[in-house]
Formats: sequence, C-alpha cells, structure tokens
Amino acid sequence: MAVQTTKTNKPFNPRGNDQSPKGYNRASLFSGKALDFDGVNDQITFGTISDLTFGTGDFSAVLDWQIDSVSTYSWAIAKNPATDFGIGINETGGLLRLWIGGTLSLGTENILGSDWKKIAVVRESGVVSAYINGVAISLTETAMAGSIDSGDLIVGSWVSNADFWNGLLNNIRLFNTALTAAQVADLYNNPEKVVPTGVDNTALKLWLPMMEGAGTTSYDGSGNGNHGTISGATYVNGVGAPVSQTAVIDWNKGANILPYSEELNQWGKQVVSVSQSSATAPDGSTNAYDLTDADSGQYGILVPGLSVAMAGDYVGSLFVKKTTGALSHYPGFDIGQPGAYVIIDTTNGTTATAGTGGVYSDVTITSHNDDWWRVSAKATINSTSKPMRIWPAISENGTGVSVSATGTNTFWGAQVEQADAIGPYVRTGATAQTSPVLLPQGLTSGRDITGVNLFENVRKQGALNLDGNSWAEVHDNESLDITGHITLEAWVQIKDGMASDGVLGRWAASLGYLLYLNASNDIRFYVNGLDTRYTGLTNGWHHIVGLYDGSAKKLYVDGAEVSSSSQSVGAAASTAPIEIGRYQQSTGNTFDGPIAQPRIYNRALTAAEVLQNYNSGKNTYK
Repeated sequence: MAVQTTKTNKPFNPRGNDQSPKGYNRASLFSGKALDFDGVNDQITFGTISDLTFGTGDFSAVLDWQIDSVSTYSWAIAKNPATDFGIGINETGGLLRLWIGGTLSLGTENILGSDWKKIAVVRESGVVSAYINGVAISLTETAMAGSIDSGDLIVGSWVSNADFWNGLLNNIRLFNTALTAAQVADLYNNPEKVVPTGVDNTALKLWLPMMEGAGTTSYDGSGNGNHGTISGATYVNGVGAPVSQTAVIDWNKGANILPYSEELNQWGKQVVSVSQSSATAPDGSTNAYDLTDADSGQYGILVPGLSVAMAGDYVGSLFVKKTTGALSHYPGFDIGQPGAYVIIDTTNGTTATAGTGGVYSDVTITSHNDDWWRVSAKATINSTSKPMRIWPAISENGTGVSVSATGTNTFWGAQVEQADAIGPYVRTGATAQTSPVLLPQGLTSGRDITGVNLFENVRKQGALNLDGNSWAEVHDNESLDITGHITLEAWVQIKDGMASDGVLGRWAASLGYLLYLNASNDIRFYVNGLDTRYTGLTNGWHHIVGLYDGSAKKLYVDGAEVSSSSQSVGAAASTAPIEIGRYQQSTGNTFDGPIAQPRIYNRALTAAEVLQNYNSGKNTYK
C-alpha cells in the first residue's frame, strides 16, 4: 500500500506545474535514451568551445552515468590541454576522479555500480565540491583554482584519446556559474529540470541530452550551437529513473542523406575552388564556404564518391549568402542529376528553374539572419545518382542555362531528405543521417529542448509526442490506489503499423487498470486483468475512455459507447507508478505517437460527461 501524499477525487495533472498544490501528482518524462561507450575507442569530439573557457572562474558540471567496472582511468568528459579539466572514475576503488587546472582530486567512496548516478562537480572561488545523487561527498583535494583555458572538449575519453569510458552517459550540462548545494539537489530530485531554480538559462553553456537515438551528431540543447561528432558510441533505449528528460514533447525530426553538410571542402570538385568564408554561417559558426567557378566553360561541385539509389519524392535545400554581384551570375543546385536546375537570385530573394522542365515543385526561398537565404525544392527521383550538385555561378538565359559563368557565392548547410516538404536542417559529418533524429532548437524558460512549452505541443495542446522509446511516469501515492469505480481518458493518434503499446494506466502484475493499444485498430480497457475491447479504430485522432462502475466495464470512442462487459471486481492497490505511453514498466511496450490530455478519475463518468469531454476537445484534435 502506498503512503498517502495527496488528496483524492481529482483527475491527476500530468503537467506537474507550480500551480498544482505541492506538485500534485507530478509526472516525470523519460526519453529512454543514452549513449553507450565501449571503453575502446568511442568518443564525442567538439573542438574548441569558447563558452567553456572558464579561466580561474566558477563553473559547474552535471552529468548522468552508469558504469559497473573499470580497468583503467575512465574519463566521462575532458578538455585539452591536459592540465585543464576532466571528470571520470578511478581504476582503484571506483572513486570519482577529478582533474581541474592541473590538480588531481579523488573521491573517498566507491561509486561503481549498475545503477545510474547523477554526478555534479562545482567550483566556487577556487574551491571544488562534488555530489553523487544530490549528496555532497568528501574529496582528497578541494583547492583546485588552476585556470581552465581554451582547448578541445572530448566526451568519453581523455584528451590523448586514451582511458576511454566503458559505460553509459547522457544529460551532460556545463554552467559558467557555481551551483549551490540546494540547486544540485534540485536537479537530482527533479531530474526533468534542465536548469535548477535560481539559475539563469544563459548560464547553461553546453547541454548534451544524448537522446537523438541515431546519427553521428550529439546536439547541444543549450541554444549555443556547440554540437559534437559521435565516433563509435551507440544508442541504447529503456533508460529510466533517475535519467528523466524533458525533450520527449515535440519531436522535431529530420534526415539528411548527404555527408559533410557543412564541410563543403570535403566534396569532390570540378573546376571549382573551395575556401572557408569569412562570413558567419546561419548558426553562428565559421563553417560557411566560398565556392568560385573561374572557368566559364565548365562547372559543378559534386558529393565525393556518393551515388545514392533514390526512389520517390526528395527535398533538397541549402543556405546561400546574399551577394551583390552581377544578376546574370546566379548560384544554383540540382537534386539527383535530372538535367534541371534551381537558380537563386540572392539579391532579390527569388528563384527560378531551368533545364528539363517540370522536374521541381514546391520551390521556396526564406530569408535568414545576416543576408542568408534558405532555398529548397522537391523533385521526384527514380535513379541512382548524386543527391545534390552545387553550382557556384550560372548564366541564366530565359528559362534555360546557356553556360556556367565565372563567379563566387557563399554556401552552408546542404541537405537532401526523402520527404514531401522541407524539414528542419540536419547537420552531418562523414556519415549521412538517413533516419530521422530529434533536433534541439534551444532552451528558454519553461520550455523543453525543442522550444515548446512543457507537456504542450504548439499544434496539439497537451500532447506528448512520444517516439516509441519515451514515456512519462507519475509517482506512486495513495490517491492512485483506485480499487473501485474508475475512469481512464486520453486523446491518442492512431496510425498504421502500431503494435502492443500502453496508453495510460497502472498495470501492477495484471491486477491494475490500463488503456492499451493492441494493434492499430484494437483498443482495450483492463481492470484487474479482465478486458473490454474495440477493434474498429481508424487512423487519426481519437478520444478514448474506459470506465468501471462496479458492475461493468465500458469503452467509449469519440463520445460513443462501443463495447462493454460485466465485472464485479475492481483493481488492486499497488506501489507501481502510473505510466503514460508505456505499461508494465517494459521498454518493449512504449507508444509511438502523440498522447494528449491523459486523465484518471476515481469515479465512473456518465455517458453525458464522456460526450461533453469529447465535444470540448474535438476541435483541437479531430
């Protein structure tokens, strides 16, 4: 039996916002993801990050790790030169190992183990403190006032590419301020928080949630654009407490079948010179390149050695720097070598197509900061060909290309994805990103990594857009021990191919209560192991309600009763959490799609109340 912590007879509030008294039935969100490092050669490299040049000043580092054995020094994060900065674990005794400003310090307790630990290291006025799971630990040395200057950041190894991490990492955060003991505890006790109470978001200089789930880029969610390149480390799913993260709300996904999306100097060249531009790229980096065609008879820049089997609709896009050169010398690009071209007037912000007609559709051009344009076009390709070719300068004659022209233009962020419309830009390195990944869009107060209000989607209010690995949990308390009349309610979006997934409930060894999707068209309501089911769901949003009134279970879809069965026994009490988007605390039963406004009542709603709730939400979700 759970301990009573809240009042009863209310639907729980999954938002867990400050307006709920004492955090009433607060939910934690889990991305379920972490990066697994093999201890041999896995790492994330960043280069020099100016935001992490702390000098002799204050800073804080917070990260989650899981490591149960170590044969040599293992470093979770380090910074070059070697006298600067490192956080890891000692091979003798499993002690926390710190290297800050030329000084070595060790913890005094063994912290190895198969459980997850939240590590926090804080330097204030030259004195270092360390915390494990929100509790301060003793260190052999606390006076560590040496300078942390510019240098390359590495996650998963020491700066010499040695002493690799052998375990799991995620949720790494670096601040340019000293967190208090209360703020460190705040992050441990409220693991869905990114920045603790009392700390300005601008103090967060790097945040690596490590929840993309695929690809070779570890995206920085701080909004500072300090993304890293993953080498070798692989993603794992099903990671639960205490690794709770907020970025499961609005999955802003994208793909890019081009490698080296910004390193255009890595592309194969044909009579084109490539030089790094002095212009600032749209993301604030120095990764833009000037492409110059000095031969009016030949032209082109190709992706090196890359021909891709393309079948279907593809959208190509890139960023082009506004110029003031001759209007007859336009930059351009093509998708899949169709013999047609998208030509860009960077002065007037217009586009045209030339060559074989009718190839491109949905050609768009959008103004970005500092005189950059993002240009995109869709083409239907059915061949094995170069996904994109960039043309520095084209002489356009009416609707046809007469000849390549001499000229220079500035480019950044090339992308080709199989899609119907332009998506978010996805950076790639040496490996293409062929499957969709989560893209962080920066952190602001009260918002998640994608910039969306917590538990709230700008398109569908109140929706959790889960990805098949993520879920939410509501802590156990007596108000959830509903053994009599009960109602479960949620809006869900159904699509083809959905499998056995939990929607909302507390399964508790089959004796609890649960809304459960057995297949795309099959929804079930369980109480104490007995179910009522309906197999007529169609694709799209649906309002699902399951209720038990002491004598029968009833299932409602879109305001209408669709199934019922007699039952005289209610659910059993349990200490298990409420799960949203999962059941039985199993990573194999996680929902892949949006779930909106989940509610639990300790009474059976009337048919009129069910219909009223459906009508109040149908304009939002239907």
